Order: sequence, then C-alpha cells, then structure tokens
Amino acid sequence: CLFGDAVNTASRMESNSQPGCIHFTERARDALLRQAPEMESWITSRGPIHIKGKGVMNTFFLRTAQDGGNELDEAPDATAAAAAAAA
Repeated sequence: CLFGDAVNTASRMESNSQPGCIHFTERARDALLRQAPEMESWITSRGPIHIKGKGVMNTFFLRTAQDGGNELDEAPDATAAAAAAAA
C-alpha cells in the first residue's frame, strides 16, 4: 500500500474520536511537544483505548477555547513568525 500505517492510524483516530475534536496518538503528541512545548496545556489525555488493528494505544485530544482550553490568542502566532522570518 502506498500510504500504509499512517493512513490506517489516522482513519482509526477519526472513527474513534468525538465530534469536533482533534484526536491523535501518543507519537503525534510527542512530535508536537518537541516542536512546540508550549502547547502541552492544550493537550488532554483520553487514556488508553483499543484501536482496531493496532491494539491498545494512548490517545489524546487537542483542546480549544470552545471546550475550555486556552484562548485562541494564547496560541503561537504562525503568521507573525512567518512575517518576521521573511523580513
């Protein structure tokens, strides 16, 4: 298969998620925190769940302002960072 495990895992995250939530694996959480450690307060553990074809995985949700997470203006401003880098 051209895409393999990554596409299968993404599909399982979507089918086991909750409406309006960004659901991701522990590996994705670790990658996010290496790049943006300030995002840790935006992440909520869903705990271990059984994922078809994968077994038990620790999964997480990304919180938003609507569900009690950080306010949007506290998020890193990628537009400002890109503009500063271009200057």
